[in-house]
Amino acid sequence: INYTLNSTILNTDGHYTWKVKATNSISETGFSTRDFYLDTVLPNQPINSLPANNSTQLINQNINFNWLIASDSGIVQSLISFRIEFSNDINFTTILQTSSVNTNSFQQLFNSPGDYYWRIRAIDAAGNIGLYSNTFKFTIN
Repeated sequence: INYTLNSTILNTDGHYTWKVKATNSISETGFSTRDFYLDTVLPNQPINSLPANNSTQLINQNINFNWLIASDSGIVQSLISFRIEFSNDINFTTILQTSSVNTNSFQQLFNSPGDYYWRIRAIDAAGNIGLYSNTFKFTIN
């Protein structure tokens, strides 16, 4: 048996519990209980910190990428992961690399000189995807 709730019933983020039991004319089972969370609030926008915008980095050496993000502002607090992207054009028409990370830092080396751009976005456990950070540029020499 399937049961679909009207979306107006679950219109507020929060922790919900549902219970079900089977009954017939002579007996019934105990309740089976399940919990779920409704989270529609987007994660906050990350703020790039390192490497500094318009910095120069060395070829074939690990570069540390770091960012800050404010705590989750929604009713439901969930784990945040991040997606960092690199491109060689400011509009990210071509994305050279995308990596998923669970902390607010990442290391990468570049083996070709030139200008590169990076941005980051947060994703919460409910799959809500926040806004991209500002784009930072760095040059590999």
